Amino acid sequence: MRALKDVSIRSKLRTIIVATVVICLGLACASFLVYDWLSYRQAMGQRLLVLADGTAIQVSAAVAFNQAGTAERMLGSQSKDGSILCAGAYEENGDLLASYVRKGSEGTLVPPKAPKDGLSTEGKHLVVVHPVVSKDGARIGTVYLRSDLPQAGRRLAENALILIVVLLVAAGISIFLSLRLERFVTDPISHLAEIVNKVTTERDYTARAEKHGHDELGVLVDGLNDMLSQIQVRDGALQLARNELELRVEERTAQLTFVNEEMKTEVAERKRAEESMRESEERYRQLVELSPDAIVIHSGGRFVYVNSSAISLFAAKSPAQLVGRSVLEVVAPEHRGEMAGRIRKVYEGNVRTALTEEKIVRLDGAILDVETAALSFTYQGQPAAQVIIRDITERKEIERMKNEFVSTVSHELRTPITSIQGSLGLIANGVMGVIPLAAKPLVDIAYKNCQRLVTLINDILDMEKIAAGKMKFAFKAMELGPLVEQTIDANRAFGAQFDVAFALRIDAPGVCVSADNDRLIQVVTNLLSNAAKFSPRGGTVDVTVSERDGWVRLAVADHGSGIPEEFRKRIFQKFSQADSSDMRQKGGTGLGLAICRTIVDKHGGRIFFESEAGKGTTFIMELPLYEESPADVQVQKPATPHVLICEDDPQIAAFIRLVLSKDGIQSDIAGDTAQAMKMLGENRYDAMTLDLVLPDRDGMSFLEELRSRETTRHLPVIVVSAFASSHPDLLKGAALQVMDCLDKPIDPQRLLSAARRAVRSKDAATARILHVEPDADIRQLVTQTLRNVAETAGAASLAEARAMLEKEAYDLVVMNAQLPDGPGTDLIPLLNGSGRARVPVVFFNAGKDDRGATNLLAATLVKSLAAQSELPESIQSWVRNGTAEFLEGAKP
Repeated sequence: MRALKDVSIRSKLRTIIVATVVICLGLACASFLVYDWLSYRQAMGQRLLVLADGTAIQVSAAVAFNQAGTAERMLGSQSKDGSILCAGAYEENGDLLASYVRKGSEGTLVPPKAPKDGLSTEGKHLVVVHPVVSKDGARIGTVYLRSDLPQAGRRLAENALILIVVLLVAAGISIFLSLRLERFVTDPISHLAEIVNKVTTERDYTARAEKHGHDELGVLVDGLNDMLSQIQVRDGALQLARNELELRVEERTAQLTFVNEEMKTEVAERKRAEESMRESEERYRQLVELSPDAIVIHSGGRFVYVNSSAISLFAAKSPAQLVGRSVLEVVAPEHRGEMAGRIRKVYEGNVRTALTEEKIVRLDGAILDVETAALSFTYQGQPAAQVIIRDITERKEIERMKNEFVSTVSHELRTPITSIQGSLGLIANGVMGVIPLAAKPLVDIAYKNCQRLVTLINDILDMEKIAAGKMKFAFKAMELGPLVEQTIDANRAFGAQFDVAFALRIDAPGVCVSADNDRLIQVVTNLLSNAAKFSPRGGTVDVTVSERDGWVRLAVADHGSGIPEEFRKRIFQKFSQADSSDMRQKGGTGLGLAICRTIVDKHGGRIFFESEAGKGTTFIMELPLYEESPADVQVQKPATPHVLICEDDPQIAAFIRLVLSKDGIQSDIAGDTAQAMKMLGENRYDAMTLDLVLPDRDGMSFLEELRSRETTRHLPVIVVSAFASSHPDLLKGAALQVMDCLDKPIDPQRLLSAARRAVRSKDAATARILHVEPDADIRQLVTQTLRNVAETAGAASLAEARAMLEKEAYDLVVMNAQLPDGPGTDLIPLLNGSGRARVPVVFFNAGKDDRGATNLLAATLVKSLAAQSELPESIQSWVRNGTAEFLEGAKP
């Protein structure tokens, strides 16, 4: 097969045709010769069997009588056929009786013993062994015949000669036909080969193959011609592209030559730049090493570089003690979580962190206050940060001393200034009698300056709280319009001092915000006072409340000279004034706007201004709009107190209604808890009396349900039951908020007293207040201030207050948290004793809050609240409601 690999297709076809014909004819002839040979031999075997049968019959008598001569003649007569080589007759025991051998075949021997019966082939001879039987069918001997096959050989030779002649003739004819017919296949292929060779050697894509038919070769010719057409088109396009590319190469070569010249110049400049950079890096390295601030680089949370100042700052002996150490190891434990977050943030992006105050732990265990700033960059292919650390321990100590000094001075000044302010207010308002006309201006001047001192101290303390993060906020939903209107009314007198009026326009009535009432009033008051100060005399401050894009906006606009351009950037900074002369003319501490911005930020709002020279300034405060839910809507109490009586005994219910009606209190009766719950949902009640044994439900579980509902959580409840004495813990449990527990039969006076506390009207002139204060001036001032709203009794010590509480009952206790003989909280157990109604407590003190004393510790009030304008109103509210809210840091 390999020999045919490189010959032409024509030669391959001829070889295949001739080989196929010869092989097929040869196989056919061989098959014929084999078949003829086998057929002839079978026929000879059948003829020899017939001859053996006849011979056995002829020699049967001779064998029977053991006549060897007769048997030999009989064998010779039967073997006249020229094909018998030899014959033999055998006795019954198999011994040879007689034999015959054809002349010329003397070398052929007859076996001495009789072989087995049957026809067999021995070499080129056929052998037949046949039994000799008697007339009765018994075997009496055996006949043996051996024959050659001379005719078979001649027949085989003749047939082989004939087949060879046929084979030669057929091969000749097949070769002739292959030469004539193979051209139909080879000529198109040869033509295709010529075309392909021409295209390959000459790159002539215009050549086309001639199609000779529609067979597979015709399809191949069409495909080749189509391929050559496409190649011709693409070759033309390629030639055009090659020409264009040569032009571009020539242009680019010219450009590269020019660029090469420029690069030579740039390389020279870069060498000079690198030299300059090395010098710059050396200077930077010296600056970093000689920097008084510690400079470190950390990557992967570990130090990789520290300068000499950092080594000194961390009390290390060499850089090796810091390099490789975790950054968090040198950070104070309380700052590690925050530091880990900042490190991740710096590594994640190219950011610069603002100055941050932290505490670090030196290697010697000392803790230092430091100020850090970090910048992210890539160090040796990894995210890293360069951190500048400055030791501010000395500065923090100075700040601490300053804050302690300011706090101490402010707090120590408040007590005498409060007494002075209150006394001057009483004198100036004529409470203590008519003062001489000549003395009145001096008293007014002293009173106004005392107010300025209180404002300054309050502002300083507010800034101290802001800096320390101690300013507390009590947020609740409220309408901004009424609050602004109330604040304007409170500041009209202040505006009148500057001959300035306030004009309010509410464009969005009913809009609500979530805010701390007192803090928001503080902001509005500050904006109004600033606008009044800087308005021209006879001018008007325009105040507008509006709503825009989910924000509630308060705009306070004056028509003054505007804010100087150079002052606008620092207007919200502490102690900022346009100039010293203006500060002396207008007054103020320079802290108001800084406080306002902090308060507004805490409310999630924003404050800014718009100013135009000569036309005025508008300060704008925006707070997020609060969408009021139905549960937040506050239903106004009716003018006449309304009480629900939950009592299943009609006579006792009628008695309670009669007692309440004598004090002007309306009442409704519910016979069971289901009816009571329905009436509570339909009406608004100021208080409720509750029997503990009701037909459909236990009174205690009903009271727990009331406290779990938003609408009845703070409803004052008076327990009236025959089992009241068995529940002394009701008055102690703050969660159930029970005003009093009355046993049956009912004491009318105690019932009326408890009802009055629960539904106290605005007229609280009969309220009894115990004021526990070691400072006699403060006690006298409060007594004079409250003379029209309550009856006040004073106690100078804890022991004196305890003795007074054991003798008499009071509606409200106002006390100093720190008394000469112990803390004021020691009175709480006495106020909350068994069988005693809950008494609201107000800690009236300049010290810090103590909210954890007890649930009865209703509010904390600083001493500056002692001004007549606010303290009576607060006392009335506490007495009226029976409890007080936390009013932290209120201002007069």
